[in-house]
Amino acid sequence: MELRALHFDLDGAWQGEGRTDGVAFHVVCETGGERVELFQRLLRPREAAGDRGMQQFSVAVDAAAGSVLALVADCGPQHDGAWDWSYWTGIRIQ
Repeated sequence: MELRALHFDLDGAWQGEGRTDGVAFHVVCETGGERVELFQRLLRPREAAGDRGMQQFSVAVDAAAGSVLALVADCGPQHDGAWDWSYWTGIRIQ
């Protein structure tokens, strides 16, 4: 199985008065009480121009029947979500 997803940081979160410290995206697989992180990416659009706008990634998932796949968007390193405007979109599981 392959998970394909897109996520986006809104420009207002980092431009002008925007003060995001970043957003972390995680893909986690939970099987029988065991939790394994399959993907992690921290976007810091104020510091890294490459982290601005639409982002895309693909994750190969080899999971047992009954596993749970969790898609998580987390606050940045300062744990302040006030300017961390992001979302998942265009998710495809093939």
